[in-house]
Amino acid sequence: MFEGEFLRDPVGSRGGPVSHLLFADDTVLFGDATKGEARSIMSILNQYECLSGQLVAYDKLCREKSNGGLGFRDNHAFNIALLSKQAWRIASDPSSQIAQVYKAKYFPHGTFWNAKIGNKSSLTCRNLLYARDLLIKGVKWSVGNEKTIEIWNHRWLPHTHSNRLITPINPDYANLRLYDIIDNEIGIWNITLIIHLFFSVDADFIMSMPLHQIHRDDSFVWDMGNSKQFTVKSVYQLYRENGRTTHTQPSTSSSQTQRGYF
Repeated sequence: MFEGEFLRDPVGSRGGPVSHLLFADDTVLFGDATKGEARSIMSILNQYECLSGQLVAYDKLCREKSNGGLGFRDNHAFNIALLSKQAWRIASDPSSQIAQVYKAKYFPHGTFWNAKIGNKSSLTCRNLLYARDLLIKGVKWSVGNEKTIEIWNHRWLPHTHSNRLITPINPDYANLRLYDIIDNEIGIWNITLIIHLFFSVDADFIMSMPLHQIHRDDSFVWDMGNSKQFTVKSVYQLYRENGRTTHTQPSTSSSQTQRGYF
């Protein structure tokens, strides 16, 4: 089936060509380090998986060589990273034409960061939100007018390695934004609510943050990779590090009348 697609390396000066070696628990395949032969190997593994019913450990194949893998590119993760690039364009440049078109159609009363998926969402919209949820894991927020930052979902606290609250989500306040824990009539933190909602370490740090930058919007930066600049490679690595099981498709809203939904 794959005749001619693999290099058959000679064994020794008089040995015949060898394409593979079989052991009790391992199989060694020989070939050139080319994209064509790498695709042939992946094709063989896919057919083996389908015919045998056994799952191939693709995660190990796609690990970096320094981490015990073969360094194969995870095509699924790479496609997600490319999709995330489009989502980043919409989020980082809201004045662009494409961002304005999406806002007018899909989230006229909100932002790309807090838009939710609806029952009749198009495939494009679902995919963009899927990518948006991955971006949230790599974005760090700077507090401005507090209207965009979602307390539980966004990384905005600089006192922890993850920049997130230590306090677990309170289901009664699951959609809370930073703006909601401020007494906006007098411009100070709502101390009573903060003490009620958060562990003392979170509450103390929140109340120590000054509220003097309300003249500007909340802002965000990409916080992954050595350069801290958004790249497809950094999103790819973020997705691989988090694992497929921790990043799922966004759930569908049960409400068909709520505005601001895809």
